[in-house]
Amino acid sequence: MQENLNHYKVVLSLGSNHANALNQLQLALQFIQTLGEISNFSSIYESKPIGFISNHHFSNMVVEIKTIYQPINLLELLLKYEIEQGRTRVLGRYTDRPIDIDIIIFEDFEINTKDLTVPHPRYRERDFVIIPMLEMEKTRVVDIPFYFEQELQRLNLAHSLVKVQINRSAIAQNWIK
Repeated sequence: MQENLNHYKVVLSLGSNHANALNQLQLALQFIQTLGEISNFSSIYESKPIGFISNHHFSNMVVEIKTIYQPINLLELLLKYEIEQGRTRVLGRYTDRPIDIDIIIFEDFEINTKDLTVPHPRYRERDFVIIPMLEMEKTRVVDIPFYFEQELQRLNLAHSLVKVQINRSAIAQNWIK
């Protein structure tokens, strides 16, 4: 008898601003593959910290997965992984971190609990989330005008994003197996 499992489409944002940030992202991708199938992903973008001062830029990317995990279960697994990688949280403050994984979108669910808000309440304000999401959408449906190139040109004026650090094709060839 085959078990009938729902597969949920989830968008995750990944970031790290430690010296080995690219390695942290690669390890996080390997971990995420244990949670479900990676169905789409962005390039890695370098960005300045937002909400705190640091000497280290962030490396950020967005991935889309198909998973069987319910929202709270997925959140618990992601938080546990962050802690295992050395993440410490300071209540009410942003700090440097080896890895940060946020649930941005979970299907078309709207969730508002003490521990989880989906869609992520500030994702539209963050270039390091929106630009990679636009890039993913562009790779999915080339014919529709998502204005990705215009958004990238806008980055010259944006305060948070600095540059594309590793492009999507290099990730596909070398990072995602």
